[in-house]
This record gives sequence, C-alpha cells and structure tokens, in this order.
Amino acid sequence: MALSHSDNTPLSVSFLMPVLFFTGFLSALCCTFCAYYLSLDFFVLCGIAVIHIMIPVSWLFFDPVLSWLCIFTGCIYLLLFPGVHPQAGISLFASGCILQLHFYRYEKRLSRQELFASEQKTQIDTLLASRSSAALKLMRTKENMDRLSRIKALSEALCGMLDVQSITDSVCETVKNTIKKADIIRIYLLKEDMQTLVLHTQYTTRGSAPKELGEKLTGYVLRHNKPVLIQNTVQDKRAKGISPKIKSILCVPLRSGTSLSGILRVDTINSHPFQLADLRFLSNIAHVTGLAVQNAGLYQDARRLSVTDGLTGLYTHSYLKNKLRDITEQNIPFCLIFLDLDNFKTINDTFGHPIGDQALITVSRILTSVLTTNDCAARYGGEEFALILHACTPKEGLCKAEQIRGYIENTSMYVRRRKVVLTVSVGIAFYPETSKDANTLLSAADRALYTAKSSGKNKVVQA
Repeated sequence: MALSHSDNTPLSVSFLMPVLFFTGFLSALCCTFCAYYLSLDFFVLCGIAVIHIMIPVSWLFFDPVLSWLCIFTGCIYLLLFPGVHPQAGISLFASGCILQLHFYRYEKRLSRQELFASEQKTQIDTLLASRSSAALKLMRTKENMDRLSRIKALSEALCGMLDVQSITDSVCETVKNTIKKADIIRIYLLKEDMQTLVLHTQYTTRGSAPKELGEKLTGYVLRHNKPVLIQNTVQDKRAKGISPKIKSILCVPLRSGTSLSGILRVDTINSHPFQLADLRFLSNIAHVTGLAVQNAGLYQDARRLSVTDGLTGLYTHSYLKNKLRDITEQNIPFCLIFLDLDNFKTINDTFGHPIGDQALITVSRILTSVLTTNDCAARYGGEEFALILHACTPKEGLCKAEQIRGYIENTSMYVRRRKVVLTVSVGIAFYPETSKDANTLLSAADRALYTAKSSGKNKVVQA
C-alpha cells in the first residue's frame, strides 16, 4: 500500500533524510573508485549508486517497496562482493532497515487513525439512520393524523346528509383528496333484493373510465364481505376481466354492523400501486359511508311511509294536496283526475272486506301502470283515487282518462267462481283552463266526479 507523506512524520526520520542522501552519495563515489582500481563492472556499481540516491526518494514518496529493494540489494552485494568495499552493502542494508522501521511505525499510527475515523463514521451513520427513521415515523404519523382528521370531518358532514347522492359525492371527494393515486372511484349500492349491485356514483380524474369485461371482483367482495387490495392486476387472479389499463385496485364493502349496503372501489392506472395504509383508510371511509347510506335509506323509507297509503302503495291525500299546491305555483299546465270505484259498498257487503281491499289494489296497479315519471297517483280516501298528469293538455287528459276507465272495465276479478266486474266514474279538471287556484280545481274535479256517478257511472265527465 502506497503511503503519502504528511506532517505526522517523526522528526527523527526527517533529520535522517539528508544523512541518508549523503551516505548514499559517498557510497556511490566509493563504489566508483573501487570499480576503477579493482577492475569491477562499472555498470553494477553505478546501479548500486543509483539505488543509494533513490533512498531519499523512497522516503519522500513513502513507498516501502524501495526500502525492501535497498535491503535486498545490500544483502546481494555483501554476498557477491564480501571483500570489495563492504560499507556500500552495509549502507544499503542499514538505510533500507531504517526506512522500513519508519514505515511500520507510520502504518501502525495510520491504522489507529483509520480505525478511529471508521468508528466515528459508524457513529455518525447510526445517528443519521436513527434521525432518518424518526423523521420517517414523524412523517407517517402526520399523514395518519391528516387521514384521521379527514375521516372525522367526513363523518361529521355525513351526519347531516339524508340524500344518498350527496353522501356518495362527498365520499368520492374525500377519497380523491386523500389518496392522490386514485384515478377512478366507484360506489356500488345493493338493490332491494340485496343481491344485485348497481353502479351509483363514478368519479374519474383522467377522462372516461375504461370499460370492463365483467365485475367479478366486486362480486367476490360482496360474497366474502371483506376488503381486497390488488397491487398488480396482471398477476392476481381475482382481477380477471379487469381492463389492462388498471394497474392496482382497492375494493372494500360498505358495512353497517353486519349489514352490507354496497361496495367502494378505487382504481389507479399509473405504475404506483396502493399500499396497506390506503386499504386501512378506505376501510374506515367505507364503514362511515355504510352507516350514512343505511341512515339515509331508513329516512327515505320513513318518509315514503308517511306519504304513502299502506294498502295500495299510492300517495296519501295530504301529499297530493301539497303536490297540487307546488305545481300550481310553478304555473305548469296539468290535468287533475278524480276516480271513484263504482259499487264498492256492494262488493264489500257481498264478498267481504278482503275482496274489497283486493279490488282497491287492482285499481291502484292499473293507475300506476299508465303514469309517466312526473305524474302522481294518490288514494284520496276510501274507494276514491286522484291523478295529476304533468304537462298535459285537455285533449290529452280526456284521452288518458278514457283509457284508464277502459282498462279498469276490462279487468275482472273472480271470487268463488263468480265474476266481479270493476268500473270507475271519472271527473276531470284542467289547469289553468278550469281554474288557477288549487282548492277551486279540487272542487271542480270533485263536482265532475259526482256528476259522472249520478248520471249512470262508468263514464268520464269534464268540469
């Protein structure tokens, strides 16, 4: 190993440098004279002289190879020419030994310094590693605290939401802002049969979501009721049928206790897969979402029960009046139809109230089947029904009323092998042609219905 000269060189060796150089020079002169008088090979002695001169050079460059060369050359010289100027060989040998001793001491000191420096470096590396680990833990702690605060904020926001669409929109927004790798966010909700999943909300950050060959993954999560993390869709069999553009998937069930209400799924199309921390966060979000969706469903059920008739499933009398008031304020043309089931008391007295209830249910189903999305059907009271046909002209209203009357007339019930024919009397009024006031319109339609019943029943009368 080549060493470099430094200020740590002992003073004794520094003092020996001119002495060694002078000794080498004198030895070279002596060898030259000996070669001249004793007829020795001049080139051999010149080589010895050069080696003597290189002794200080060896010290300057701290190269121990030259010191060993001096020792070896001195020994050879004494063996080959023991009687010819032995001081030359002794000088070479002694100079090499002195330099070698110095090199040994210097290497020993250098090794101690290197060991000390190595220990210091190890301590520094350990300290840096511990600080890096602490910084990483602090960063993860901050990230976890941020995610917990987002979950808390979402929980508080969802507590005041009773609309499912608003709930799913808020959830997608929170997931998008927290999991930066999320490219596609989907929320599936279960239908009333608790078996069929329907895509309710979808959010994408990169245009349209890629079409898939199937939804086997969501079906897997639905069957096993547990979260799934797929870091590589190519290698995972559960991702069969998934678009090749999607690289990693998070899929968790929306649960409220043991009740399952849907699936929350997040996809990424970049090369950075999701991690377990993302799965834990999404599982917490799914739990909060499941509770909110269940509460919204219960609220909608309670609200629906409060405005619907328990027997027929149609809206109630109070709901119809509120609907009528709202639509008149919007100044939208519509048609109001009143229907009364003819001879209903006779049916009840002859066949019993269960058959009378069945007759009411049959009429309500016919009314529901002919309505459009914006229309409204209600059980106004007893055997009386009411319809609001949205954006309907008088001509269209009369045609629809006659169509309904014909459908009911052509529908028969059989009770104990006896045929029961159902008919209705119909009264119809129009907004704004008949009246622009809701109460006046109700009275006009009711009078038209009374006229239809008193003039033979099973007919349509316009107010």
